[in-house]
Amino acid sequence: MSSSLYFLFLATKSISEKNVMKLLLGTYPPTSKVYITDTVKTLLENSFVNFNSTIPIINSDGRLVGKISKVKLANWFLEKIFREEIIENTLYTPIDNTDLKIEQAKPVEVFDFTPETIVNLLHSKGDYEIYITHDGKLIGEFSLSSLLYISSWKSNVGIRIEELFVKELVSVEHEASITDILNNLSAPNEPELIGVTYAKNLVGLIMMEDLLQYLYNVTEDGGVVNKIKGSKPWVIAFPDFSFVYMDESVSKALRALKRTRDKKFLIVQNRREETLGYISVKDALLKVEDEITLKLSTQRIKER
Repeated sequence: MSSSLYFLFLATKSISEKNVMKLLLGTYPPTSKVYITDTVKTLLENSFVNFNSTIPIINSDGRLVGKISKVKLANWFLEKIFREEIIENTLYTPIDNTDLKIEQAKPVEVFDFTPETIVNLLHSKGDYEIYITHDGKLIGEFSLSSLLYISSWKSNVGIRIEELFVKELVSVEHEASITDILNNLSAPNEPELIGVTYAKNLVGLIMMEDLLQYLYNVTEDGGVVNKIKGSKPWVIAFPDFSFVYMDESVSKALRALKRTRDKKFLIVQNRREETLGYISVKDALLKVEDEITLKLSTQRIKER
């Protein structure tokens, strides 16, 4: 398969099922995929090349075996470090010889990929992307973030962010220890991102990709255990983040999401500049589902 943009020209039904339509849909070859026989080090190398929530795992003939959650990978790696089980041999151990959990993936065969597939992804729990296969072999991926580009999002101005479920932002102080991050990753409700505060003000965000890249860089330098145990959250945090006010429109949030690094999460504040939490691209898109349905039936999704 070419590494250029995939255009899948599919004959399918519109979501309303009023007529049969053809959908020209832009999907992308996976920017990150790892063989099950690859090493933990290779897995880490591939964990921060995009902002997907999972990493696809394939076997030797390219068939999708499953996926590994980035949150679970970061948690697993940090736990190994604090138990002092991370040694050079661990980094060069094949994934299938570790106790890393490979979760079941639910890919869609290329000729079964329809507008309904996208709507189902919107309503699914947790997933922000779906993997596309052909005869079981991984050939592409579709991310909900692509939907940000099907509209200018200047309608629906009456729908306010306060109507969304604003999620609590798990935060740690900038001078806290890395143990605080590990404790939050180990919580039953795994955080999608972690805030870093200074004097109770939000000063940065740690995406899973930031944390995994940091872990990878440290392992490259050597002295893993002592370096990571002595790390501070502010070293890992990315200080530049976008936000919207709680009383602003969902349309403005969707436009703001286009400007974020990950195209997935957006901080919500009140007019006193206090952080109230965050919303996800999925939360916002669900509020404009009718417009998405209409757009999918009339135009292709543009390149991200």
